Amino acid sequence: MKKSKRLFFILAFILLVATSIYGIIGSFSILTTGQQPQGFTLIGEEIYIPQYFTGECIARADNLATIKKTSHTDDPIWYSCTTNEAGKYIPNVNSIQCEYEISDFSTATAYICNVNGGEKPISTDDSRCKKETGFFDIVGDSIRYSVNVGDYIYIDTDKIIGNAQLKVKYPSYGLRIRTADGFVQSTTTSCEANSISSQYHTIDINDRFEILPDAPFNAVTGLQKVMSTQAVTLNDVENGAQIYITRPNYYYKIKEAEDGFKYVATSEGERRSTNIECIPRTTGCSDDAKIINIQDQSCDKYGGSITNYAPVSGDSTKLCKYSCSSGTLKITSDCIQVQTDCPENKPLWDTTTGKCVATMPIESQKVSYSYLWIAGIGIIGALLLRRRALLGEEAKK
Repeated sequence: MKKSKRLFFILAFILLVATSIYGIIGSFSILTTGQQPQGFTLIGEEIYIPQYFTGECIARADNLATIKKTSHTDDPIWYSCTTNEAGKYIPNVNSIQCEYEISDFSTATAYICNVNGGEKPISTDDSRCKKETGFFDIVGDSIRYSVNVGDYIYIDTDKIIGNAQLKVKYPSYGLRIRTADGFVQSTTTSCEANSISSQYHTIDINDRFEILPDAPFNAVTGLQKVMSTQAVTLNDVENGAQIYITRPNYYYKIKEAEDGFKYVATSEGERRSTNIECIPRTTGCSDDAKIINIQDQSCDKYGGSITNYAPVSGDSTKLCKYSCSSGTLKITSDCIQVQTDCPENKPLWDTTTGKCVATMPIESQKVSYSYLWIAGIGIIGALLLRRRALLGEEAKK
């Protein structure tokens, strides 16, 4: 009796310890992403397939619309070709100008001061100011002046009765946003970078205060998590840089936005490498993306069969299904061809259908080992019940 009891506790203790250690090690090995012997690393971060939008600073519909300055009088006045004066956004680009037109006057004096966005001149004696029109110059019924953005103009008009007229044409610019599906949003009233919503992850703005004409920016929005086993680093591809494998022989680079957000750079185009024979951590594929020959491996009704499409040794252009025949796996004629060119709107390749798709189902990296604990507890419970039954039998004796 004592021997049976001692044996029971020894077996239960060993089973409990083994189950615990195996569960901990198994969970740890799945969740860690350290360098593997084959030069393969699962990227232990969230990576996304992005949808892009682009923004560019363009002229709005009211650009250079004629505005009558009702506040103008014959008193000397300084005007500036700036956003503050115009009430419209004027980009700081040399080729952009404001136009001032004086009409219905007797005499006029004008100075243009090239300050390039600097402080307003104290007087027309400033070395940056150049006289354009003298007080007694005969200029006809009207005269126009073009002033570069950031510069000032000094205007002193005179009319015998009333005031001379001043009309101004101000530039007017804003951001035009175009999303990945071609939808164009209403043009904004500013081209300043801080007007861009924080929900967008900009890519090439860097430290620019404003978006200038002819210098568009790109950003990422509309996120879809990528398949975890396809976001990897391989020693023989891109010198070990982070990549996203779309299908055998093809991949995208993984880039980082200015705020640290990581995304699959589909806009830079898909790349090709014959070193990528298959997708790591899938059936028939090693951790370094090389095909493992699975044909002729043993199988039976208890295990070893493959239900999905799997790689074919010596041929990375297709995936095939395998059947269990006479105790070994045999390749069948049910195959799908690896697409050689997926369009931008469908950059991913679905290994279950062989078609290019826009999004893929999310694959979790975490694998639950709770069933090991359940099994262990169940076995221990069964041993307890067995011991109780034995004690009952001995009591009857």
